[in-house]
Amino acid sequence: MARFSGTNAAERYLGTDSADTVYGNGGNDSLSGGLGNDFLDGGLGNDWLGDPYAGDPGNDRMYGRQGDDQLFGGAGNDWLDGGSGNDTVKGGRGDDTLVGGTGDDWLIDTLRDDGSDIFLPGAGNDHMVSYRDDATDIFRFDVAPGGFGTDDISYFEAGIDRLEFRGFSAADLTVSTTATSTAFGFRDGSSLTVDAVGLVSGRDYVFT
Repeated sequence: MARFSGTNAAERYLGTDSADTVYGNGGNDSLSGGLGNDFLDGGLGNDWLGDPYAGDPGNDRMYGRQGDDQLFGGAGNDWLDGGSGNDTVKGGRGDDTLVGGTGDDWLIDTLRDDGSDIFLPGAGNDHMVSYRDDATDIFRFDVAPGGFGTDDISYFEAGIDRLEFRGFSAADLTVSTTATSTAFGFRDGSSLTVDAVGLVSGRDYVFT
């Protein structure tokens, strides 16, 4: 097991074949976990956190924290949390959890990814992309002070993927549809546009 703690300067760290614990602290850092179940924390700055081995089966946890960060998962079941700032969070193969945090974020499910991923966009105007893979992806939206923002989803697979509205009820939203998309408007001012493969219906979303 390797441990690294950075300074306030911009630093690069390439992980080992074991489980690494890495703190970037200040600066615009580039942190790679390598093989193993790694923990990466970017800290301050606009950081790059990722797995240099696309086939690495490690179950990694990555936190961008502050700044406009970029996070990239590998082949394992990863937890990828952008934190504050306008982040890009991209899952790999495996069952990943993609967390936007605050800010205007991009949460992206890798092309031909065979995992079932969970998208947690958070506050801000977030963009989510779920490429067609026939696996069930979950998009979860929570009641929040001031609403969760103006969000959109591309390539939602109707009948396979699922929308979860937590803390909401059917009385809190309006739904309108076109031939290619479904728009949800919420009482708190939030909105969600779903560009779907297939027609979104009531079976594709639940209230919890």
